[in-house]
Amino acid sequence: MEKFKKIFYGLYATLLTVHLYKAPPTPPPPPGGVGGTTPEAPASPIDMYIVYLGVIAIFFILYHFYKYRERKTV
Repeated sequence: MEKFKKIFYGLYATLLTVHLYKAPPTPPPPPGGVGGTTPEAPASPIDMYIVYLGVIAIFFILYHFYKYRERKTV
């Protein structure tokens, strides 16, 4: 269980660091409708909370398999 706590706190610290040090927002477009977008830009950008939810979901899946394996060996 101690290993699980270390992994959990490490994951929490990593997500907090990524959230705090993410890139600054882009400046608003110039007035008058001038200015384009980057041609490689995605049609719908992925928000940070989607990334957080994905990482947390993977973490819980790994935790489930760890507990299942622990239960099965007893």
